[in-house]
Amino acid sequence: MQTIQVDGVSLHYETAEAGTRYLAPVLILPGLFQSTECWSGITSMLAHRGWDVYILPRDAGAGDAADQVGWDSTIDRAARAITGLGGSVIVIGADLGAAIALSLPDEARPLALGLFAPTNPDALAAAYTNSLGFLARRRERRASGPVAAPGPIASTAREARFMQPESRALLDDIQAGVGFSPPATHPPAIVFAPDADPLVATEEAAGFARNDYSKPARSRLRGRFWPTSGWEPACDDFHRFLILTLSDRVVEFPDEIIND
Repeated sequence: MQTIQVDGVSLHYETAEAGTRYLAPVLILPGLFQSTECWSGITSMLAHRGWDVYILPRDAGAGDAADQVGWDSTIDRAARAITGLGGSVIVIGADLGAAIALSLPDEARPLALGLFAPTNPDALAAAYTNSLGFLARRRERRASGPVAAPGPIASTAREARFMQPESRALLDDIQAGVGFSPPATHPPAIVFAPDADPLVATEEAAGFARNDYSKPARSRLRGRFWPTSGWEPACDDFHRFLILTLSDRVVEFPDEIIND
């Protein structure tokens, strides 16, 4: 993937194969400890379908400044990326990224949402803390710098390159509580529940589809690093949802079809 700067925000991107087919790009907000490479299969498949795809990495390991990126500044970076991409953007958010997508300000309101294993940051923080174990929790309180995935989480990744460390400031924020509450209204969304994700409960994620603005997906996600294994049905469901939901808002029909 290539890297560009959009309104001061660094984004990785993959352009649509054989030319852009759709009028809105897709912006991905990865889940906790998920690297850009973790999403490479999905970005390639969406690009093959004709979408321009961007990823907003958190890159906690990129230096001291990056490790100071907390909850509010992460939302701000996502909002600036959306406005910098022209405003008409489709957002995929995975667990932590889904909470960020649902917390975006009105001026960065997406056209549509893909909520993959969505969860309340409080529940995500509790599951993360439980994954550490007693001794690891004591060590973490004394440590500084970026935070690597705990052993029980890391062991579920097929390759180390699918993981990335997280900002300690961001983890501190969600552990302290960020006051997240799903908005009463939001753009149309498709919700994917996970199976065997050590950080997100299946039933909690499915609950995000129980409103007038969301629909449950037919496919399930497999584990924490699901974008690296068995993700194709979810990608198909998401693409189909976008076409059926947004129609001519993202597809530029030829004049002869419009005038028919």
